[in-house]
Amino acid sequence: MDFIHGGGNHPLFVFWLFLAIGCGASRNEVKRDVGIPAHVWERLPDSTKVLCARADEYDARWASDPLVLEWVREHAG
Repeated sequence: MDFIHGGGNHPLFVFWLFLAIGCGASRNEVKRDVGIPAHVWERLPDSTKVLCARADEYDARWASDPLVLEWVREHAG
């Protein structure tokens, strides 16, 4: 599991980073992508997206995520 939280009073979003269903050798990997899930990103307020985009902020680990980079390109200027 992983999370996005801008610190302070910003909302906390928790999601599965990886997800496999099954037991033993019979496993079905449902989620392999290590990025922010699109359905989570869509629910984030812009204030949290800004914090994800800053490499020196609370959620800096997400600054290079493809969804974050696309959002930054769209909002530059």
